[in-house]
Amino acid sequence: MRENEAQTSGATNQPASEALGARVGHGMAWMVVATIANKLLTSIAQIVLGWKLEPEDFSIYAVATGVAGVVAVCKEAGMRELLVQRGHERFDALSGPAFWLAFWYNIAVAAVIGIIAYPLAQYLNKPQFALVVFVLGVAMPVGTVGGILGSKFRNDLNFALASKIGVGVNLARQTSSIGLAVAGFGAMALALPAVIAAAYETVVSTRASKVKLWKRPARTQEWPGLLRDSRWLMFASLSNFAVDWGPFVLLMPLGLLTATENGQF
Repeated sequence: MRENEAQTSGATNQPASEALGARVGHGMAWMVVATIANKLLTSIAQIVLGWKLEPEDFSIYAVATGVAGVVAVCKEAGMRELLVQRGHERFDALSGPAFWLAFWYNIAVAAVIGIIAYPLAQYLNKPQFALVVFVLGVAMPVGTVGGILGSKFRNDLNFALASKIGVGVNLARQTSSIGLAVAGFGAMALALPAVIAAAYETVVSTRASKVKLWKRPARTQEWPGLLRDSRWLMFASLSNFAVDWGPFVLLMPLGLLTATENGQF
């Protein structure tokens, strides 16, 4: 009897394992394709942007991105990473409070960025900086839904869908950057596409998942616990961000580089 049960169990588990392996393999293949496609798209866009924009445009955008990232500490208050950590089984239960916490956190960060934008622009003597950093702040709440649903795709091991959406987001960002640069928008050709890409990710992810996060309960009493659990994820994210963008927050504002040199760097 036990032997028959073991044989039945083995026959059941093997196809399930094979199906999971095939799904992950399919997803990994799409991740490779997406990585290559994104690098090609970015390279083409950088050639065009380097031709149409001035070094100062890149400098303004780099400083604005660095400032926005430091103020934010971590987009979505670390909820994207926390939901992945908690796993597939708990996503539905936690997605409501995690989304609303992330959304209002991003709104608060966008408000702070808006408050400091003009004084920083005055300090840097770059009037366009204020609008650029403000637009980057706006992109954060716009992209909250897409960011949280990205965690769902990862928890569901739906790497193929996540990769396809990622390519679409990058395509929206790079093509809009090129179009705006050709139209003469200067540094805004780098900032506005962040909002466009965030809106695209939110719409496409919602349609693909059929999940309307804004209809789920906020359960604000759980927010302190979620923030307590995500604090190290947030600081780890800030550390990784600082490696790439930290120098831009310091070099030009401290007078170590001119705007042109900062843009070239």
